[in-house]
Amino acid sequence: MTHRHKNTLCFLLAIALLTLRWATPAAACPFCSAASQTLSEEIAASDVVVLAELLTPSGDAASAAGTGADSAMATFRILKTLRGAEKIKDAKQLQVVYFGDGDINKQFMVTGFATERVDWSTPLPLSKHAVDYVKQLALSPDQGLPEKGPDRLAFFMKYFENDDPLLAQDAYDEFARAPYAEIIELGDRMDRLQLVRWINDPQVGPTRRRLYLTLLGVCGRAEDIEMLERLLQYDYQQLKPGIAAMVSVAGLTGSAFGLPIVDELVRAEERRKKQCLDALVACYLKLKGPDGLPLVEERFLSNPAAEYTHVYATIMALRFHGEETDVIPREKIGRAHV
Repeated sequence: MTHRHKNTLCFLLAIALLTLRWATPAAACPFCSAASQTLSEEIAASDVVVLAELLTPSGDAASAAGTGADSAMATFRILKTLRGAEKIKDAKQLQVVYFGDGDINKQFMVTGFATERVDWSTPLPLSKHAVDYVKQLALSPDQGLPEKGPDRLAFFMKYFENDDPLLAQDAYDEFARAPYAEIIELGDRMDRLQLVRWINDPQVGPTRRRLYLTLLGVCGRAEDIEMLERLLQYDYQQLKPGIAAMVSVAGLTGSAFGLPIVDELVRAEERRKKQCLDALVACYLKLKGPDGLPLVEERFLSNPAAEYTHVYATIMALRFHGEETDVIPREKIGRAHV
């Protein structure tokens, strides 16, 4: 780390900590970013929402009529109107542009905006479980989900890592938009052991690992600290001499074929573990408290070999604690140094 680089990092830390005096509670999950509009938001923003099944794929109706007109239009039978029944009155079918899978009888959610007529959006294909899910979302708050709060989040939490990618993503997006205060209220209803498994699962992407680390910071126990410390301390530079020795010995015995790839695999594993460093540091300090600061400072803030992105992620974790928790006194955060 150059002197100029170090000065830049000190400046960033100073700015982040100075802003704490004007800090307000986070409007949403602090380390999550919603990828798309949630299904609830899409339903609420639409004049009409229906469940429909595909009757005629695009092109079939035009072929049957002996004309090429409207060849992109598919015909759907309306099965259930979830919103805006007065806009479509007694309509039994709808036609909309659809180039997707021509699976007859498959169910879709179709939303529309009503002017002089209903302009339909692209149909969203639904699995059997997704149909029930969407029906629940479309109920009024007095019949279905509350508009906000831990009871609402508890419903979506059941769909984390669901086999249906649509439901798994929507559940994540709901949490990404939820105020941190509501996430805290959900604490004793979380499955802590499942969160730990997902955090350590290489098949779980960094976006969702950030969320699971944030949740573990709320519901975690002292026995989780050791696991978090292992993730923080995983260091390619410390493993590199051992890797070099292994490759060298294997070369002498004539069995070095393929071993150089071990070096890149170890590098890749470190990158994976550090992809969510902001949420990881925040979770660790939430459970460890002020006693966790020395390790964080040693590994990232005062370490001349630390990557800029790692230092910045650590600063954001410290800022989170200054804004959202009282686990670490602000004066201790202010004394954290680069």
